Amino acid sequence: MTRPAYSTANLFMLFLLSYNILLAITISYLYWGMWHGTPTGEFIGSPWFLVINQAIGLLLPMFIFRALSGEYRRKYRQPAANPETPMINSPEAGIDSTGFGFTQLSRKRPLGIVNILLVMALSLLLQPFMMLFSAIASIFLPNPVTGLISDLALLPIPAALIIVALTPAICEELVFRGFIQSKYENQPIAVAAVMNGLFFGMIHMNLHQFAYAFAMGIVFAYMVYFTRSVYSAILAHFIVNATQYLLGYLAAAQIVEPGYGDPAVNGAELWQAIGALGLLSLFILPGVVCLFYIFVKHNQKRNSGEMNPGEIVPAGIIPADTEAPAEIKTLTEFKPQHPFDMKSQHPFDLAFVAVVIIYGIIIVGLM
Repeated sequence: MTRPAYSTANLFMLFLLSYNILLAITISYLYWGMWHGTPTGEFIGSPWFLVINQAIGLLLPMFIFRALSGEYRRKYRQPAANPETPMINSPEAGIDSTGFGFTQLSRKRPLGIVNILLVMALSLLLQPFMMLFSAIASIFLPNPVTGLISDLALLPIPAALIIVALTPAICEELVFRGFIQSKYENQPIAVAAVMNGLFFGMIHMNLHQFAYAFAMGIVFAYMVYFTRSVYSAILAHFIVNATQYLLGYLAAAQIVEPGYGDPAVNGAELWQAIGALGLLSLFILPGVVCLFYIFVKHNQKRNSGEMNPGEIVPAGIIPADTEAPAEIKTLTEFKPQHPFDMKSQHPFDLAFVAVVIIYGIIIVGLM
């Protein structure tokens, strides 16, 4: 019996969460033990370590999981039943049916100037909503980003943007909107987006960031689905993080998102910020809806009937985690799902339950 593709994504999330817990414990032990007061310890305590931490905490476990699960060796380069049919897992076919690859998500084509402009505009217009979620969460929870921005303020702005915007945009998007989302391709996009946002919020390991990371994960998942390119989410993620850092830098990270325990958390300044952000969000909401509609229509037109038989097919057409090669279909047969269709087999299994339990224990332990 073939295991559902989403089950692989849930199992990977369980592996990723467990891996990061062990990684955090190991680094803390080494930092406060043999490396404390040494140049290595100073590097671990510096903002630059976040770049290394993203790579070893996200990209490395993804490759380890794929190796342990046998995805690299499963029927790779095995000829199809029909000799005239391109091999699904071959570089010539451009398809990685195990669920992740640049060729699968980017289709070796640029986003196009229209998509770049639309993604940039959506990313900027969505900022007040993210800031509103963060400000509301600041009433009840500490904001770890405040301290990070203070530390990064000592670095040149380009260096800080590499740490807080570029590195997370690449590493997090390849893992969540790349590998994990590709495993949910056979689920309705609404289900895939919600699950993606849920996992994305969990990996930040604190409830404050969970609020807006969950929303961001959903938005980025839709962007990847409609553009058929993970590059759209990388661009959007970079813009969101870079803008938030620059705003925090200019405001000295004190006005909109004060830290927990700050007198302003329950004071007039925070409530004024929430009120202003709420009004701004309501004001620009119609524009966001219209822009998203234009974005969807543009990409539906862009992805319809423009591919000839024999060309690379996009992600989601070939089922993931299949033992036998699937028949290659042309893009003209691909019918996009309704953006808010929630009808599907529920994607909850034992791995998902374990993820929720472990995450709950972590949050309770950190409070």
